[in-house]
Amino acid sequence: MFRYVDDRHYYLFAVDETLGKARIFKRSSYSFEQLASANVAVNWDQKTLLAVTIDSYTFTGSVGGVAVVTAQDTAYPVGRIGLYHRALKDATFWGSLGIQHLTPSPGVWPRPWEL
Repeated sequence: MFRYVDDRHYYLFAVDETLGKARIFKRSSYSFEQLASANVAVNWDQKTLLAVTIDSYTFTGSVGGVAVVTAQDTAYPVGRIGLYHRALKDATFWGSLGIQHLTPSPGVWPRPWEL
C-alpha cells in the first residue's frame, strides 16, 4: 500500500499469483478501481523483490527489479506506506523491508508533520 490516507483511501500494488498479473489499484470508500494491469510470471519459490516507485502522480510497480506496470492518478497526493498481505500458499516469509526516500524538489513534497 502507498499513499495511505485511511483504511478506505489508498493505492495498492498487488501481484496475483493465480491470475499471473501485476496490478495497481485505487481504494476509494468501499470500492477498488484497477488503474493498471500487466501479465507477469513470478517464481514464488525464490526470493522476489516487489517495489513501487512514485514520481509525483506516476506509480510504477516492479517485480524482481523489472518495471512491469505503471499507472497515473491524482486522487491522493500524500499519504503513508503499509504492507498488505494475502497469501494463497501455506507460508509466507518476509525478508526485509526497505524504504528509499529520494531528495525531493523544493515545494513538491510535504514535510513529515503534514502527512
